[in-house]
Formats: sequence, C-alpha cells, structure tokens
Amino acid sequence: MEVARRRKRIDAADRALVRLLNQRMRMSIDIGRLKQSRGLPLYDAAREREILRRARRANGGPLDRRALHRFYQWLLAESRRITSRALRTQRVTSRNHREAR
Repeated sequence: MEVARRRKRIDAADRALVRLLNQRMRMSIDIGRLKQSRGLPLYDAAREREILRRARRANGGPLDRRALHRFYQWLLAESRRITSRALRTQRVTSRNHREAR
C-alpha cells in the first residue's frame, strides 16, 4: 500500500509537469509571435545560456548537473520546434484568410 500511495504522488507530479511544460510552450509561442512581428530572430543563444545558468542555480538535487543540462537542451530544442511550427501554421492560416477575401 505504501508503494501505491507514493506512486499516486508521482502521478500527481507528472500531471503537474505536463501542465507546466505546456504552459511554458504556450509562453514560448507567444514570445515567438512577438519576436516575429518585430523582425527579431527566434533563436537567442545568450538567452538560452542564461536559462541554463538559472536552472543550475535553482537545482537542489538529486538531479545532477549533466541530467539537468540534457533536459534543458531538450526543452529548449522542443520549444524552438513547437514555436516554429506554430508560427508557420499562423502564416498559412493568415495567408488563407487574406486569399479568401
């Protein structure tokens, strides 16, 4: 029973992680739209380095530095991919609306 109770806590943590990851992706898409409207590049290497630095400082373990780094590399790559896809979809939708008029 103790294992089952602890697994339920993990399940709750997993649901919270998914919710937070999706929230983060929506914010990335929003920033991507803003950057696009201002003619700014989507990729910002300095910002990504700062994100990694902040994550390392916030990490109290037991997640080690390498694992955290790999996770954030994945997270940032997925953020760029999802944002780029959303912006492409937005451009196609906008173009179709203009052509329909």
